[in-house]
Amino acid sequence: MPIFQYVVLNQKGKTLSSLYLADSKNEVIDELNRRGNYLVSIHEIEKIPRIKKISSTKIYQLTEEIHLFLKAKIPLFDAIKNIQKKQTDKNLQILLIALLDEMKKGKLFSEALKGYPKLFDPVYQAIVKAGEESGNLQASMCALKEILGKSLQVQKKVAAQLAYPKILAFISFLLIVGVLTFLVPSFKELIDAKKNSGISKMVFDLSDALLAYPHFFVLGIFSFISMMFVLKKTTIYQKQAEKIKLEWFPFKNFYIPSIFLRFSMVFETLLEASIPIIDALKNVKQVIGHPLIEKEIDRMIEKMKEGSKFSHALKNTQYIPDLICQIILSRDETGDYLQAFKMIRGIYEEELEKNLQQLSTYIQPVMFLLLGFIIGLIILSVLVPLTDATNFQI
Repeated sequence: MPIFQYVVLNQKGKTLSSLYLADSKNEVIDELNRRGNYLVSIHEIEKIPRIKKISSTKIYQLTEEIHLFLKAKIPLFDAIKNIQKKQTDKNLQILLIALLDEMKKGKLFSEALKGYPKLFDPVYQAIVKAGEESGNLQASMCALKEILGKSLQVQKKVAAQLAYPKILAFISFLLIVGVLTFLVPSFKELIDAKKNSGISKMVFDLSDALLAYPHFFVLGIFSFISMMFVLKKTTIYQKQAEKIKLEWFPFKNFYIPSIFLRFSMVFETLLEASIPIIDALKNVKQVIGHPLIEKEIDRMIEKMKEGSKFSHALKNTQYIPDLICQIILSRDETGDYLQAFKMIRGIYEEELEKNLQQLSTYIQPVMFLLLGFIIGLIILSVLVPLTDATNFQI
């Protein structure tokens, strides 16, 4: 199906450039005239432009819109086409045109999604495919909307709780630099530097270095940030960081609940779509985002292929909580794992919410105490020499 690129002047006199998928150029012109736009230029393009990064929020909004159209009994192709027509985000518009183009060639929606694994993970594709096979794509898009919405909600809550400590840490850094740059030098003029020792000498020397070589100070900060950025890419750092997230307090208090909340939500949706447990585990593994847990899921899959029950496969895992094992064990006889994962999801939603509230309660006084200690130490190192009369310069 031809793809046209056009430039128009809208009713406000603003120039807009966009793409349109249509059977002919006249169809595009008629549509643009209907919208009240003045056509500047239009031409057919041979290749769909490269799609840049699209945020998870945009993907969630797209999923929500598709669900609403399907709920209104509008066919999927027409739904995506309607969304594409009113879309203002260029990258999302290109994506929708690419999907429409694939579907026009006879591909299913789930097959078209496979060309964009970074935007639509295997779980997204699996749930869409299950909806297509069951003939209830609307329910699948509703489930995906819920999963993406909950994930975004968790991310926003964590980001909001961590924003204040980051801002406070930055302000504290500026405050310490200000004290060393302006306050300490004014006291130094009153004190005989030769008689200073210990922490006082260290503070005065640091202040002198900061004033004498500010460019080296800035370069040192830049070098440290660059070194940390490079270090994060190394395999050794990543392995240690993943262990810390799962084993060290307070990281595990937020990381473990968020992982298994996502784990239970996705598993619940896949089971509702009648996807077998082993296939569900394979899909869930793709969205865990943690190598150590992914390896444990691989071992679980192998055990279940050998004939083990779900609860037995969960046993002796290092990072999967005992709580999940106990709940699954209680459902082994009936095989009602769907209710089990609904229960697990509820538990981890409450735990994550509680941990976030505790973070906001404790982190502020801790940050203030730390800042007070550092500033107090600097001030004390300056005031102590002032108490010794022999230190004054005459």
